[in-house]
Amino acid sequence: MAILDTDTRKFVDGLALRLGCEFEADAEAIQISKRTLPEICRLVNEVEGLDGEGNNYDVCREAFSFGTLFSTAISNAILKTVLDLYGGIQTSWQKVFNRAEVSRLDSERVVLEPLESPPEVPGGADYPSSEGGGDIYGWHLSKYGRLFTASFEAILNDDIDLIRRLLMEHISACKRLEDDLAFGLLINNPLMNDNAVYFCSGHSNLLTTNSLTAGNLTKALSQLRGQKTKGGVALRLTPNFLLVPADLEDVARKLIVDLYGDTDRLELVIESRLSTLTGGSTTTWYLGCDPKQIDSFVVGFLEGQTEPQVIPLRKNLKVDGQQYLIRHVVGCKGVFERSMVKNTA
Repeated sequence: MAILDTDTRKFVDGLALRLGCEFEADAEAIQISKRTLPEICRLVNEVEGLDGEGNNYDVCREAFSFGTLFSTAISNAILKTVLDLYGGIQTSWQKVFNRAEVSRLDSERVVLEPLESPPEVPGGADYPSSEGGGDIYGWHLSKYGRLFTASFEAILNDDIDLIRRLLMEHISACKRLEDDLAFGLLINNPLMNDNAVYFCSGHSNLLTTNSLTAGNLTKALSQLRGQKTKGGVALRLTPNFLLVPADLEDVARKLIVDLYGDTDRLELVIESRLSTLTGGSTTTWYLGCDPKQIDSFVVGFLEGQTEPQVIPLRKNLKVDGQQYLIRHVVGCKGVFERSMVKNTA
């Protein structure tokens, strides 16, 4: 968000308050938030030396067509609201995958191979060095978005609720996109750097004919705990979550209670996309460790643009209002194959 002068800032904050944002605002902004949108247009026109008299239609038209303060203020208020809305919506992928930020749409990252425990160093001896190694994987982020319009009619009719609800729909769609990409890639079982798919017997992370039962869950727990790196280093992973489609929710809840009682030792993550997306299954389930312990799949964003961006467009005479591009840059990548176990019935 650009640095704004005092006059612009109070209008931004006042409009953001009207759009439902909750933050500590100064007295001027609070007073502005209590006014209708046409009244705010009238105040803006007076500040800019434009016509502040006349009926609401003329005042709003003046603010839209000839001034810059109202357009700047509402654009920044919409951006502030987008950030507020985006931060308040949780996704399923955040419970099971890590996130990353990259500097370009196409870039490379290194998957660091976990190290063995450091060796003992006798007195007077040199410490051994370790450069740390791992696979380099290509990373691609894509652009997604659509146009949003704050219409002249909505401003004139003081329909702030409509503007907020439209923004909520746009931001909710961006959040759904992240889950669609993340779980779509999980289901698609991507090809990894070793030319094998993510879940396969060679990665010791695929158990077939393993429906969700107490015995098979115990088998999956043992499989995950026994994982090693390609170099033979024991990972000592701690199973943290059980990821299941909605069809297995009741079975999964009962199994966790039977195994652990009321403890939180294994978080149950219900994700309907596991069965509804193309290639999904009502009987396939996954076991994984805390994403803070090690990567599995990673959802990536562009540095400095981790939330949807709101970009005001130039005035379009065919559109009666202010148009914005709501753009979201995001991508997903399978990273480390040993941190999840896939179980098929």
